[in-house]
Amino acid sequence: MVKNKKIRKSFSFVEIIIAIFIFSLVVAATGGVMFSIQNSWKEVKYKLDLVQQARWALEYMSADIREGKNVNASSMAGLGNVLKVEVDIGFDGNWDRVWYWEGDGSSSYGDLGVIYRGVDVFPLSGGVNSLIEATSVKQELVELVDTGADTEFSVTGGNLVTIILDLNKKGKKEIFRTQVWVRN
Repeated sequence: MVKNKKIRKSFSFVEIIIAIFIFSLVVAATGGVMFSIQNSWKEVKYKLDLVQQARWALEYMSADIREGKNVNASSMAGLGNVLKVEVDIGFDGNWDRVWYWEGDGSSSYGDLGVIYRGVDVFPLSGGVNSLIEATSVKQELVELVDTGADTEFSVTGGNLVTIILDLNKKGKKEIFRTQVWVRN
């Protein structure tokens, strides 16, 4: 006796729908994980950029302070904290005044939220040295300074300089602080 067996050579419609559903779940889960990883990477990159900018600026300022003399931190009306240090930039025995300040939004002192470095050559005719002269050759050190908080420069005992940078980038706020001893 031979029974008539039905030989199945294809998938049924229900099996295809179930396979598509399972594949869609796998793709959606993978996409969600990838999206989460990408967002985490962006956050880490923003923070890394912030740390690199702060580190570079603090190292730059620290080098001038270590090699300088006559360090003075003061507050200027409308401008906030200003740091002045005499540095032998050309190593020729001539001491130039290097100034650091946070811009005030004006054309002379620079944009808000930016730390600047300027040099006025010492001595100038008439012996006048000032921050205004240094602004003509200002160099942008760090942007992304949180304008709601002050950048602070202070000098303790004439030889210990404290620098505090309050940085903010895309909502990621960090405060960086260093202390530097004047060697000269």
